[in-house]
Amino acid sequence: MLYALKGRIFAKDTGWAALDVGGVVYEVTLPLRVALKLPPLGEEATLFTVMVGGGENPVSLFGFLSSDERTLFLKLIRVMGVGPKTALALFSRLEYGEILSAVEGKNGELLSSVPGIGKKTAGRIILELGGKLSSLGALPLAGGFEDALGALTTLGFRRGEGEKALRWVVKEKGNLSLDEMIREALGYLGRVKG
Repeated sequence: MLYALKGRIFAKDTGWAALDVGGVVYEVTLPLRVALKLPPLGEEATLFTVMVGGGENPVSLFGFLSSDERTLFLKLIRVMGVGPKTALALFSRLEYGEILSAVEGKNGELLSSVPGIGKKTAGRIILELGGKLSSLGALPLAGGFEDALGALTTLGFRRGEGEKALRWVVKEKGNLSLDEMIREALGYLGRVKG
C-alpha cells in the first residue's frame, strides 16, 4: 500500500493531479480543497495517499496534504454507508478541522449539508467516530480557532491553556462565531482556574 507520493506536478485539474515520481506518473484523485492548494505545474509536492479498489474493481489513489487528513479519510470510508466518493465530497466541501469539529461536536447538520450525505449517514459518522479522533492530534479547527487562540494568549493565557479550552468549546458547543468561542473559552478557563 502506498502511504505517500513525492514528486513533480505533471498535470492537474480541479479533482485530480498527476505526480511524476522518478519517471512514473501517478494519477491521484483529490478533494477540491486539496487540488486548489497544490503548487504550480513542474513544482514538487507530497501527497499522502489512500489506495482503494482491487480485485474486480478499478484501483484508485486518493491524495491529501497531511497524514492526519489521510487517516481521517481512512476512518470515514470504514463507516457503513460512507464510501470513497462520499468521504471525498466531505473533504471537498469542508476543511479538515471542520470535519473534526462537526464529528466531535455532534454537528450532524453541518455534515448533512454536504451533497450525498443525509441525516442518517451524518448520524452514523458521528456515532461511529465520535470520541475516536483524538489520535489525529490537535484540532486545527474550524474558522477562527487560531484567531481565538491568539486572543486568549493576548489576554495572558498560555498557548497550551488556550488550546485546551478551545478544544473543549468545539467538542461541547460545536461551531461558534469567533466572539462566542472566546467567551466560552474564557468561561471554561475561569471555572478551571477558579
